[in-house]
Amino acid sequence: MPRETKKEYLQRKRAERSVRRRQHDEEFVGWKLKPQPNTPLEQQLGSSSRPTGRSTGPKTAAERAAEEVERVRPLKACRDTVEAPGTAWRLPKCALDEVGWGPKGAAPMPERPQWEGVASTAEALEALETEAFQKWEGKLQELADSSQMELSWYEHRLDFWRQLWRVLERSHVVLVLLDARCPLYHLHPGLLATLAAQLCPVLIVLNKEDLTLPSAAAAWRAYL
Repeated sequence: MPRETKKEYLQRKRAERSVRRRQHDEEFVGWKLKPQPNTPLEQQLGSSSRPTGRSTGPKTAAERAAEEVERVRPLKACRDTVEAPGTAWRLPKCALDEVGWGPKGAAPMPERPQWEGVASTAEALEALETEAFQKWEGKLQELADSSQMELSWYEHRLDFWRQLWRVLERSHVVLVLLDARCPLYHLHPGLLATLAAQLCPVLIVLNKEDLTLPSAAAAWRAYL
């Protein structure tokens, strides 16, 4: 069997990527564009002058856009609702005791040990950080067992925490993005405590405010 050239190899890989891309579109988007040979692009995508009535062909971009507008119309009406001036709006039931940041008495996140004047080499620093992280994990699991709690998923890789420690130590300001639908779920108390100890300013940014009422977003901004 003759060995394929570099050009043939690239063409084959390009064709394989094209097949995978089409399979992805069919699975997650729900429709698949099937171009026909010797057919103008306008007819492949669908024409706005296509006869009305039941059709088994792919929907035009205008039809899909109209369906999307109808789908989000109730959400937009809810978002644009404005209460009368002076109306109090109660925050949703979302508190720290409902969210939970581990068993009571446990540190919410591992802290970097004091290393200045203790570790003089990179190997000694890594050993010091490894020991501190393992102690934190052990205490966390011990408190969870004694409280009959089941720990949720958290990051077990020490390299992740090392990167976070170093980024926080070098940062002049930290931006924390919170989901406006329930900000406390994403506001980590351990992170805030670490930044407060370092005297690092924190900017809290509420994201996805378009999915909540304007009064709810305003109430969360006042609360935070």
